[in-house]
Amino acid sequence: MNHPRPHQSRNRIGFTLVELTIATTLMCTVFVVVGQFLSRWSAARRSAADRTFALLILENTLEQVTVHGGLNGEKIPLPDEITERLRSPQLNLSAGSVDDAGLVPVTGVLTWQNAEGERTTPLTLTAWIRESKSQSGGGP
Repeated sequence: MNHPRPHQSRNRIGFTLVELTIATTLMCTVFVVVGQFLSRWSAARRSAADRTFALLILENTLEQVTVHGGLNGEKIPLPDEITERLRSPQLNLSAGSVDDAGLVPVTGVLTWQNAEGERTTPLTLTAWIRESKSQSGGGP
């Protein structure tokens, strides 16, 4: 005698507990992976935006130096907007020696701390300015 099994004869209306557990586990795994990806993407985006901002500040600072004719031993303060946006920024400006064309390289190096508290890779930019009479020590 072939009797149908009781669970085969009735219509299935819902899911079993095992099916729900597997589906929930898979969905949670997908959410964790996507969350980590979005977190890393957001951090990379923020880092790129900070680097672009720092480059603009460094360009403006070097432009101020070239307009005023060199460093002349004065300390150039960092703008307030950079200290508000970047953590512990450090700006170092240095002038090199005069080359054959009478140009002096002025190099700016800007570093700051990232969100993890590590120092970033230094952002370096160089501008060349004409040597002025006061810098060379020569007369009129």
